Amino acid sequence: MEKEDPIWVDGLKVELPSVNAPEFVKEGKFINIVVFKNKFIDWLKAQDSDVVNIQIKESATKTDEEGRKKVYAQLNTWEPSVNVKEEAAKIKEEINNEVEEDDIPF
Repeated sequence: MEKEDPIWVDGLKVELPSVNAPEFVKEGKFINIVVFKNKFIDWLKAQDSDVVNIQIKESATKTDEEGRKKVYAQLNTWEPSVNVKEEAAKIKEEINNEVEEDDIPF
């Protein structure tokens, strides 16, 4: 299986809290997301799907000025295989066929 190149989210900047932030903020895994509205909307419009999954990730190798791992936003492009989609549709249909109106208690 060939690894796909990452698709970065244009118009979205992910930042860790300042090193001067209160401890509860730094320990609580808070992140700041800065949205550059026009760039982000243009990027969203360019996506094929009506549903866009964005993952916030931590870099394995890059660090910021304070030595913390950098964080970034990346498009999640995973999709189930056709076989999985077909199997899920069959199961859903079987469930719908098994439930009768008289079975519902209200």
